[in-house]
Amino acid sequence: MDTDIQSARDGNLKREIAIFSNYLDKSEAAAYLNISKKILSNMMRRRVVAYTRIGHKTVRFLRSNLDEAMKRLETGSRYY
Repeated sequence: MDTDIQSARDGNLKREIAIFSNYLDKSEAAAYLNISKKILSNMMRRRVVAYTRIGHKTVRFLRSNLDEAMKRLETGSRYY
């Protein structure tokens, strides 16, 4: 019986980790984009990148939102 409960808990924990592994904190997001945290703050202020605020100071970024923001900033090359 205890092993069944433990297995269920482990399964729930794995699902929660999978959900939250898509979210990055500010330092992780800046590293993911290879930019400084100051530039990321400017992008947040200008609403270039979507984020979720948790509490007063804590923010989280979805990897997909970071990818979309960078895609929107992408410019076409002009090689002839």
